[in-house]
Amino acid sequence: MCLILLLICVNNCFSRQLDIDIETPNAIIMNAETGAILYEKKAHEVVYPASITKISTALYVLKILPSNLDTLIKCSGEALCTTNERAKKIQNYTLPAYWLETDGSSAKIVKNEMLSIRDLLHGTLLSSGNDASNVLASYVCEDIPTFVNKVNEMVCDLGCKNTHFCNPHGLHHPDHVTSAYDTALIAREALTYQQFKEIVGSVYYKIPHINKKFDREFKNTNALIRKESKHYYEQAFGVKTGYTKLAKYNLVAAASNGERELIVVLHKSPTSKQRYYDAITMFDKAFAEKMETRVLFAKEETSFQNKLPMAANALIAMLKNDVILKYYPSEDENVETKLTWFECKLPIFKGDVVAEISVLNKTGILLFKESLYATNTIKKKIIYQIFDILESLIYICIIPIIFPCIILIILLFFIRDQEWLKIVVDYFLRR
Repeated sequence: MCLILLLICVNNCFSRQLDIDIETPNAIIMNAETGAILYEKKAHEVVYPASITKISTALYVLKILPSNLDTLIKCSGEALCTTNERAKKIQNYTLPAYWLETDGSSAKIVKNEMLSIRDLLHGTLLSSGNDASNVLASYVCEDIPTFVNKVNEMVCDLGCKNTHFCNPHGLHHPDHVTSAYDTALIAREALTYQQFKEIVGSVYYKIPHINKKFDREFKNTNALIRKESKHYYEQAFGVKTGYTKLAKYNLVAAASNGERELIVVLHKSPTSKQRYYDAITMFDKAFAEKMETRVLFAKEETSFQNKLPMAANALIAMLKNDVILKYYPSEDENVETKLTWFECKLPIFKGDVVAEISVLNKTGILLFKESLYATNTIKKKIIYQIFDILESLIYICIIPIIFPCIILIILLFFIRDQEWLKIVVDYFLRR
């Protein structure tokens, strides 16, 4: 149990956004752990996500399906229905938005084929198979439009305000939109799933034939994690590429230097190469930052007082260490400090831990905490010490004597004419 006093101060810090020059018109860098934004460029502008959509599809599947990803699924014909881009335009996009396009990216799935959830997730995220996305959606919610509605609810709960999906794969539809900021939020959530990280970090994945006549190997479309690529980035471990004519070239990338795990989102890059150049530029700039420090509370200058009920004097608590905030300049933000007094019984002795200071970021995530120690011994006031002594006497001396006497008097009153009671009374009287 503890008594919490919210205080102490809010340190008004203002981040210095990274100075980055890139060609991609919509971009953002986000800290995957804290959600802090290091850099953004038109990050809230509405764009077409293309196959970046598949991150949300895989995330929803991992959220609700059992942990056993080896469950086999029969690939339904409805999930494999096809049309073409021209037909969609002619019909003014009234055809089912999830229908595949004959020239779209594919995992080469055939009707009634049996594939595992794991196979389909790799087909969705590595080779960007539109058919694999549809099969997963059809299995999870029985029909694909219901799945899409559930995914939209999920991303809304994550805080996305400019995202609306019409299908599980990202083939163009005028109402199928997102933003760089929303995409970063979705990717951040997806990276909390170890299975997701393992899949997007895979370079190749092979499916042995089950009821097909050939093996398949999925190759990750993200050049940042392929060593043979000239765009290889050693610290990268995912996540997903995307492209349509209207969406242009998109990339969600994640990388870690051992200190920070960062997410880069790029939408509408003019060329495939440019998205990789820009991603590497952004990562390099972020990882080159040097950590700075700020003393929030100096141990020699900081003390806190707590007036306890019944205490003879006030409790004074001090730090043994400075409360120091370590931060990167681009992530410097408002922090809230909170003082928590522990519920301690008197007496309290010098050196006892009596409280702690917690430092939280603006989203309420605990960054670190420091203990506070009593600088003096705190006893009860004399009057309360006397009350304690009297209370002890009552329990030790008076109650053991008075209680039996009360019981005896009650017995005498109600059954005083009983022969055995007279014998007992006579016995005590003779003593």
